[in-house]
Amino acid sequence: MLKLIFNTFKYTKLMARIMFVAIFFSTQVLEALPSCLNLFAEKNRHSLAQFPNLETKLKTLFSVLENDMVQFHIKSFSSKKYRELFDQPILQRSLPTNSLVQEKIRLAYNRLHSFKEMQSYILELAEDSIAEVLKRGLQREVEMLRHGTVPRNAMLRVLVRRFRERGQKIDVIKGDSVEEFSRVGSKGPFFDKASLDSEESRTYRKNLFKTPFDLAPHGMDSHLIQLDIISAVFNFNSEIQIVTEFYQFLFHATAGQSLRASLIDIPPYQSNDFSSPAAITTYLSPVFSNR
Repeated sequence: MLKLIFNTFKYTKLMARIMFVAIFFSTQVLEALPSCLNLFAEKNRHSLAQFPNLETKLKTLFSVLENDMVQFHIKSFSSKKYRELFDQPILQRSLPTNSLVQEKIRLAYNRLHSFKEMQSYILELAEDSIAEVLKRGLQREVEMLRHGTVPRNAMLRVLVRRFRERGQKIDVIKGDSVEEFSRVGSKGPFFDKASLDSEESRTYRKNLFKTPFDLAPHGMDSHLIQLDIISAVFNFNSEIQIVTEFYQFLFHATAGQSLRASLIDIPPYQSNDFSSPAAITTYLSPVFSNR
Protein backbone atom coordinates (compact mmCIF):
# COMPACT_ATOMS: atom_id res chain seq x y z
CA MET A 1 0.00 0.00 0.00
CA LEU A 2 2.81 2.37 0.99
CA LYS A 3 4.66 1.48 -2.20
CA LEU A 4 1.57 2.32 -4.28
CA ILE A 5 1.22 5.67 -2.53
CA PHE A 6 4.93 6.39 -3.04
CA ASN A 7 4.77 5.50 -6.75
CA THR A 8 1.64 7.64 -7.18
CA PHE A 9 3.44 10.59 -5.52
CA LYS A 10 6.47 10.15 -7.83
CA TYR A 11 4.20 10.00 -10.89
CA THR A 12 2.31 13.13 -9.85
CA LYS A 13 5.58 14.98 -9.22
CA LEU A 14 6.93 13.92 -12.64
CA MET A 15 3.76 15.07 -14.39
CA ALA A 16 3.93 18.43 -12.61
CA ARG A 17 7.50 18.90 -13.85
CA ILE A 18 6.49 17.98 -17.41
CA MET A 19 3.59 20.45 -17.30
CA PHE A 20 5.88 23.20 -15.94
CA VAL A 21 8.43 22.64 -18.71
CA ALA A 22 5.69 22.57 -21.36
CA ILE A 23 4.15 25.81 -20.10
CA PHE A 24 7.58 27.46 -19.85
CA PHE A 25 8.59 26.59 -23.39
CA SER A 26 5.19 27.40 -24.89
CA THR A 27 5.42 30.82 -23.24
CA GLN A 28 8.87 31.36 -24.72
CA VAL A 29 7.61 30.36 -28.16
CA LEU A 30 4.62 32.69 -27.94
CA GLU A 31 6.85 35.55 -26.80
CA ALA A 32 9.29 34.91 -29.66
CA LEU A 33 6.56 34.49 -32.29
CA PRO A 34 5.92 38.21 -32.98
CA SER A 35 9.63 38.90 -33.52
CA CYS A 36 9.86 35.87 -35.82
CA LEU A 37 6.88 37.08 -37.80
CA ASN A 38 8.35 40.58 -37.94
CA LEU A 39 11.64 39.13 -39.20
CA PHE A 40 9.74 37.15 -41.86
CA ALA A 41 7.79 40.26 -42.87
CA GLU A 42 11.02 42.27 -43.00
CA LYS A 43 12.60 39.68 -45.28
CA ASN A 44 9.48 39.73 -47.44
CA ARG A 45 9.84 43.51 -47.86
CA HIS A 46 12.97 42.87 -49.91
CA SER A 47 11.04 41.03 -52.63
CA LEU A 48 11.60 44.05 -54.90
CA ALA A 49 15.27 43.05 -55.17
CA GLN A 50 14.16 39.95 -57.11
CA PHE A 51 13.11 42.20 -59.99
CA PRO A 52 16.00 44.55 -60.90
CA ASN A 53 14.20 46.01 -63.95
CA LEU A 54 11.34 47.14 -61.74
CA GLU A 55 13.73 48.43 -59.09
CA THR A 56 15.50 50.56 -61.72
CA LYS A 57 12.20 51.93 -63.01
CA LEU A 58 11.12 52.90 -59.48
CA LYS A 59 14.41 54.71 -58.85
CA THR A 60 13.84 56.71 -62.04
CA LEU A 61 10.29 57.51 -60.94
CA PHE A 62 11.49 58.74 -57.53
CA SER A 63 14.13 60.93 -59.14
CA VAL A 64 11.56 62.57 -61.43
CA LEU A 65 8.97 62.86 -58.67
CA GLU A 66 11.38 64.50 -56.23
CA ASN A 67 12.50 67.05 -58.80
CA ASP A 68 8.94 67.82 -59.89
CA MET A 69 7.44 68.14 -56.41
CA VAL A 70 10.27 70.20 -54.93
CA GLN A 71 10.78 72.50 -57.92
CA PHE A 72 7.08 72.99 -58.52
CA HIS A 73 6.50 74.08 -54.94
CA ILE A 74 9.43 76.49 -55.08
CA LYS A 75 8.45 78.15 -58.36
CA SER A 76 4.67 77.90 -58.57
CA PHE A 77 2.52 80.72 -57.30
CA SER A 78 -0.53 78.48 -57.72
CA SER A 79 0.94 75.87 -55.42
CA LYS A 80 1.79 78.54 -52.86
CA LYS A 81 -1.74 79.91 -53.09
CA TYR A 82 -3.23 76.48 -52.40
CA ARG A 83 -0.89 75.87 -49.47
CA GLU A 84 -2.03 79.16 -47.96
CA LEU A 85 -5.52 77.70 -47.90
CA PHE A 86 -4.45 76.12 -44.63
CA ASP A 87 -3.19 79.34 -43.01
CA GLN A 88 -5.07 80.35 -39.88
CA PRO A 89 -7.41 83.12 -41.23
CA ILE A 90 -8.76 80.90 -44.01
CA LEU A 91 -8.78 77.88 -41.71
CA GLN A 92 -11.29 79.61 -39.43
CA ARG A 93 -13.91 80.07 -42.13
CA SER A 94 -13.23 77.19 -44.57
CA LEU A 95 -12.74 74.11 -42.42
CA PRO A 96 -15.29 72.08 -40.45
CA THR A 97 -16.10 73.10 -36.88
CA ASN A 98 -14.86 69.77 -35.50
CA SER A 99 -11.21 70.43 -34.59
CA LEU A 100 -10.30 66.74 -34.99
CA VAL A 101 -11.57 66.74 -38.58
CA GLN A 102 -9.65 69.99 -39.16
CA GLU A 103 -6.46 68.31 -37.96
CA LYS A 104 -7.05 65.27 -40.18
CA ILE A 105 -7.45 67.52 -43.23
CA ARG A 106 -4.19 69.28 -42.33
CA LEU A 107 -2.39 65.95 -41.97
CA ALA A 108 -3.87 64.65 -45.24
CA TYR A 109 -2.76 67.78 -47.09
CA ASN A 110 0.77 67.59 -45.68
CA ARG A 111 1.04 63.89 -46.53
CA LEU A 112 -0.04 64.37 -50.16
CA HIS A 113 2.53 67.16 -50.55
CA SER A 114 5.47 65.31 -48.98
CA PHE A 115 7.89 63.69 -51.42
CA LYS A 116 9.34 61.40 -48.74
CA GLU A 117 5.90 60.13 -47.72
CA MET A 118 4.85 59.61 -51.33
CA GLN A 119 8.09 57.76 -52.07
CA SER A 120 7.48 55.51 -49.07
CA TYR A 121 3.84 54.97 -50.09
CA ILE A 122 4.69 54.02 -53.69
CA LEU A 123 7.43 51.65 -52.55
CA GLU A 124 5.08 49.93 -50.10
CA LEU A 125 2.33 49.69 -52.73
CA ALA A 126 4.82 48.10 -55.15
CA GLU A 127 6.03 45.63 -52.50
CA ASP A 128 2.48 44.65 -51.52
CA SER A 129 1.55 44.25 -55.18
CA ILE A 130 4.58 42.03 -55.79
CA ALA A 131 3.57 39.87 -52.82
CA GLU A 132 0.04 39.68 -54.27
CA VAL A 133 1.41 38.55 -57.65
CA LEU A 134 3.67 35.92 -56.14
CA LYS A 135 0.87 34.66 -53.90
CA ARG A 136 -1.59 34.28 -56.80
CA GLY A 137 1.09 32.86 -59.10
CA LEU A 138 -0.31 33.92 -62.47
CA GLN A 139 2.51 33.42 -64.96
CA ARG A 140 1.63 36.50 -67.02
CA GLU A 141 1.79 38.76 -63.95
CA VAL A 142 5.10 37.26 -62.81
CA GLU A 143 6.54 37.87 -66.28
CA MET A 144 5.39 41.48 -66.12
CA LEU A 145 7.33 41.93 -62.88
CA ARG A 146 10.45 40.50 -64.52
CA HIS A 147 10.09 43.05 -67.31
CA GLY A 148 9.81 45.92 -64.83
CA THR A 149 6.04 46.48 -64.55
CA VAL A 150 3.73 45.97 -61.58
CA PRO A 151 0.43 44.54 -62.87
CA ARG A 152 -2.22 47.18 -62.28
CA ASN A 153 -4.79 44.48 -61.53
CA ALA A 154 -2.60 43.26 -58.66
CA MET A 155 -2.31 46.83 -57.37
CA LEU A 156 -6.12 47.18 -57.46
CA ARG A 157 -6.54 43.91 -55.54
CA VAL A 158 -4.19 45.30 -52.88
CA LEU A 159 -6.12 48.58 -52.66
CA VAL A 160 -9.48 46.82 -52.40
CA ARG A 161 -8.13 44.56 -49.64
CA ARG A 162 -6.72 47.53 -47.71
CA PHE A 163 -10.06 49.33 -47.66
CA ARG A 164 -11.92 46.13 -46.79
CA GLU A 165 -9.57 45.53 -43.85
CA ARG A 166 -10.37 49.04 -42.61
CA GLY A 167 -14.07 48.23 -42.78
CA GLN A 168 -14.74 50.51 -45.77
CA LYS A 169 -16.85 49.65 -48.78
CA ILE A 170 -15.73 50.96 -52.19
CA ASP A 171 -18.46 52.54 -54.30
CA VAL A 172 -18.44 53.57 -57.98
CA ILE A 173 -19.05 57.02 -59.49
CA LYS A 174 -20.72 56.59 -62.89
CA GLY A 175 -22.17 59.99 -63.75
CA ASP A 176 -19.89 62.91 -64.63
CA SER A 177 -21.48 65.60 -62.43
CA VAL A 178 -20.68 67.44 -59.21
CA GLU A 179 -23.87 66.06 -57.64
CA GLU A 180 -22.97 62.43 -58.36
CA PHE A 181 -19.38 62.98 -57.21
CA SER A 182 -20.60 64.49 -53.92
CA ARG A 183 -23.31 61.89 -53.36
CA VAL A 184 -20.99 58.89 -53.72
CA GLY A 185 -17.87 60.49 -52.24
CA SER A 186 -19.62 61.59 -49.04
CA LYS A 187 -20.17 57.90 -48.20
CA GLY A 188 -16.53 56.81 -48.51
CA PRO A 189 -13.90 55.57 -51.01
CA PHE A 190 -14.79 55.08 -54.66
CA PHE A 191 -13.73 54.22 -58.21
CA ASP A 192 -14.30 57.18 -60.53
CA LYS A 193 -15.53 55.56 -63.74
CA ALA A 194 -16.89 58.91 -64.90
CA SER A 195 -13.31 60.07 -65.49
CA LEU A 196 -12.75 57.58 -68.29
CA ASP A 197 -11.94 59.18 -71.62
CA SER A 198 -14.82 60.67 -73.61
CA GLU A 199 -15.43 63.88 -75.48
CA GLU A 200 -18.36 64.70 -73.20
CA SER A 201 -16.18 64.20 -70.12
CA ARG A 202 -13.41 66.46 -71.47
CA THR A 203 -15.90 69.21 -72.37
CA TYR A 204 -17.59 68.94 -68.99
CA ARG A 205 -14.32 69.33 -67.07
CA LYS A 206 -13.23 72.16 -69.34
CA ASN A 207 -16.37 74.11 -68.54
CA LEU A 208 -16.25 73.16 -64.87
CA PHE A 209 -12.72 74.50 -64.36
CA LYS A 210 -13.22 77.39 -66.83
CA THR A 211 -9.89 76.77 -68.53
CA PRO A 212 -8.69 76.65 -72.15
CA PHE A 213 -6.55 73.60 -71.32
CA ASP A 214 -7.57 70.17 -72.57
CA LEU A 215 -8.17 68.24 -69.34
CA ALA A 216 -7.35 64.63 -70.08
CA PRO A 217 -9.08 62.00 -67.88
CA HIS A 218 -7.15 60.83 -64.85
CA GLY A 219 -8.42 57.23 -64.75
CA MET A 220 -10.82 55.56 -62.39
CA ASP A 221 -8.40 54.67 -59.57
CA SER A 222 -6.47 57.95 -58.99
CA HIS A 223 -8.89 59.21 -56.32
CA LEU A 224 -8.90 55.76 -54.70
CA ILE A 225 -5.10 55.95 -54.43
CA GLN A 226 -5.36 59.43 -52.89
CA LEU A 227 -7.88 58.19 -50.33
CA ASP A 228 -5.65 55.21 -49.53
CA ILE A 229 -2.76 57.63 -48.94
CA ILE A 230 -4.97 59.80 -46.72
CA SER A 231 -6.18 56.78 -44.72
CA ALA A 232 -2.83 56.75 -42.89
CA VAL A 233 -3.87 59.82 -40.86
CA PHE A 234 -6.78 57.95 -39.23
CA ASN A 235 -6.98 55.31 -36.53
CA PHE A 236 -9.71 53.04 -37.88
CA ASN A 237 -10.12 51.31 -34.53
CA SER A 238 -11.09 54.43 -32.60
CA GLU A 239 -11.85 57.22 -35.11
CA ILE A 240 -14.62 55.81 -37.31
CA GLN A 241 -16.88 58.78 -36.54
CA ILE A 242 -14.07 61.19 -37.51
CA VAL A 243 -13.58 59.27 -40.78
CA THR A 244 -17.31 59.57 -41.50
CA GLU A 245 -17.32 63.31 -40.77
CA PHE A 246 -14.22 63.78 -42.91
CA TYR A 247 -15.87 62.23 -45.99
CA GLN A 248 -19.20 63.94 -45.38
CA PHE A 249 -17.63 67.37 -45.06
CA LEU A 250 -15.13 67.04 -47.87
CA PHE A 251 -17.55 65.65 -50.46
CA HIS A 252 -20.91 67.01 -49.43
CA ALA A 253 -20.86 70.31 -47.52
CA THR A 254 -20.74 73.50 -49.56
CA ALA A 255 -17.58 74.74 -47.85
CA GLY A 256 -15.99 71.33 -48.22
CA GLN A 257 -16.32 71.23 -52.00
CA SER A 258 -13.87 74.09 -52.46
CA LEU A 259 -11.49 72.55 -49.97
CA ARG A 260 -11.81 69.14 -51.64
CA ALA A 261 -10.74 70.58 -54.97
CA SER A 262 -7.57 71.90 -53.34
CA LEU A 263 -6.91 68.67 -51.47
CA ILE A 264 -7.50 65.93 -54.06
CA ASP A 265 -8.76 67.49 -57.31
CA ILE A 266 -6.30 70.14 -58.48
CA PRO A 267 -6.06 70.31 -62.30
CA PRO A 268 -2.72 69.07 -63.71
CA TYR A 269 -1.68 72.50 -64.99
CA GLN A 270 -1.79 73.83 -61.40
CA SER A 271 -0.01 71.08 -59.49
CA ASN A 272 2.69 68.45 -59.93
CA ASP A 273 2.01 66.61 -56.68
CA PHE A 274 -0.46 64.03 -55.42
CA SER A 275 -3.26 66.56 -54.93
CA SER A 276 -3.73 66.22 -58.70
CA PRO A 277 -5.31 62.90 -59.77
CA ALA A 278 -4.00 63.46 -63.30
CA ALA A 279 -0.46 63.85 -61.95
CA ILE A 280 -0.83 60.54 -60.08
CA THR A 281 -1.76 58.82 -63.35
CA THR A 282 1.20 60.43 -65.12
CA TYR A 283 3.69 59.29 -62.47
CA LEU A 284 2.38 55.81 -61.71
CA SER A 285 1.19 54.50 -65.10
CA PRO A 286 4.73 53.70 -66.37
CA VAL A 287 5.25 51.44 -63.32
CA PHE A 288 1.73 50.16 -62.53
CA SER A 289 0.17 48.94 -65.76
CA ASN A 290 -1.55 45.95 -67.36
CA ARG A 291 0.52 46.27 -70.53
